Amino acid sequence: MSEAQLGAFCLAGAVATFCGGYALVALAGKICCAKSKLLRATLYYITIAFLLLDPLYLSILCGFFGGGDMNGIDLLCPEWAARCLFGVLLIANALVFWKRVLPVYKKSFAE
Repeated sequence: MSEAQLGAFCLAGAVATFCGGYALVALAGKICCAKSKLLRATLYYITIAFLLLDPLYLSILCGFFGGGDMNGIDLLCPEWAARCLFGVLLIANALVFWKRVLPVYKKSFAE
């Protein structure tokens, strides 16, 4: 495997969770129409995880826990640039969650 392939492989997981998180954001209104509170609660926490965990780990925590995927992403671009990009993504995803997802679920669980 070349360095570029390894870097792309390490980046693929973060891209997949990003796409999955935004799919759940797009479907939040329909998810909140489900009668099962367990399903709604489960998808609520999965949305949080998909939107926030990878950017949090890849921007801040990877420096404390050995790098993981960041070691591969570092083969594609400088680590500082990737960490800054994931930091911006963390802030953007937190705002999306706060402004778009939280109000829908809050209303759903209040009913």
